[in-house]
Amino acid sequence: MRSEAPTLWLPGSKPIWFTELGCAAVDKATNQPNKFLDAKSSESSLPKFSNGRRDDYIQRQYLRAMYEYWGGDPANNITDVETGVQMVDMSRAMSGPGMRDLSPPGSPPAISNCGAMGG
Repeated sequence: MRSEAPTLWLPGSKPIWFTELGCAAVDKATNQPNKFLDAKSSESSLPKFSNGRRDDYIQRQYLRAMYEYWGGDPANNITDVETGVQMVDMSRAMSGPGMRDLSPPGSPPAISNCGAMGG
């Protein structure tokens, strides 16, 4: 039911946080970044047109594209003129549970400029 009284929320007062950013390391994962393979999940499936082969490169390219688009060009990530808040706060972006850094233990992350690696 819609409330008659407005809330205190104001447009531009709070940025978007990507709390589960990423795609599976599988062929054509960027077709449907929300699809993944997990034998224990009822939602397990391949992205459209995927042959199911592992593809670490597409996973890295997906992250690169997202960080370059939202974090690179200010024209893509507008700043509210009244609050000074950017629409998307990429400093708080978190990679989803399917995103694993495969760097050897003790070495820096292979994707060093891609925010926090969750999972």
